[in-house]
Amino acid sequence: MIRCAPSRFRPHRRHASRLRLNQRPASRRLRRRPPARLPLCAALLCAIFLLCASMLLCPPALADPFPLGEDLSETVTVFYNGEDASDGQYVYTCRFPVIADSSELSAVCVNEYYAKKLQEDLTFYVLIDADDYGSRYQSVTKDVSYTITCNNDDYFSVLIRKATDLEDGEHAEEWEGNTFSRTGEMVGQVTSLPNLLGEVKSGESDDWLEDRQSEKVCEVLCDLIWQRIQSGTEGMVYRPDLKKEDLELLINPMFSLDHDFYMNESGDLVFFFRPGSIAPEEAGLITFTFPLEDLLDEL
Repeated sequence: MIRCAPSRFRPHRRHASRLRLNQRPASRRLRRRPPARLPLCAALLCAIFLLCASMLLCPPALADPFPLGEDLSETVTVFYNGEDASDGQYVYTCRFPVIADSSELSAVCVNEYYAKKLQEDLTFYVLIDADDYGSRYQSVTKDVSYTITCNNDDYFSVLIRKATDLEDGEHAEEWEGNTFSRTGEMVGQVTSLPNLLGEVKSGESDDWLEDRQSEKVCEVLCDLIWQRIQSGTEGMVYRPDLKKEDLELLINPMFSLDHDFYMNESGDLVFFFRPGSIAPEEAGLITFTFPLEDLLDEL
């Protein structure tokens, strides 16, 4: 026997009005729905409410600040005459930060960056310095140290100080900022100012466009710093012969966009000038702090 599936009954058109008259009002049909649906809807709404409340009270966890390990350090002595210290020597001492937990990609990149920097110093710059100073001074020491200025969920920023002391009491300092991104396209890399401001994208290959955008950032930064110098809001006495053209030479896209700034714990950008460059040398390192939003507004 062949059994056909029952078809849905469809009344003839002339009976349709009569059937509609026999139907109950919509409100009564709702009350006649199976009662099990109402508790289900209520439970669903309650779960959504609890989920939203938990997200407000307990926001998603962010990455923790980097845990620091033992410094990467080294001391090297170069004698000007073989192993005989009587003819003078050059002593190089350094320490760089090390991230203890290297499970994060950016932490691995930071550790590799400073390991490479130390290797370059030992195999190249130390020998050049020793050869240069050895022809003029009997004893020279160079100390490289660091200060961590920002260690939060998004950035890890370090200020490097290189102090050189000569036998006649002369002292010189060099400064370098390294700001590493922990997120986004630039993760683990030393981030330049145009990258931070979004003017140059990661992997951008148009050299002309990149140079033009970098020049634009430098122009804006130079204008803002010159305005502060002119207004005297920093409370600093600058060189009396200082001109804006001098500032433009210092804030140059060839030199200033990678290492002439660092980030503080508030996420503000701090730009610095070496002692003696725009103010008397005894004034030390000169800094100008700008919230990132202020720079973005000017662009």
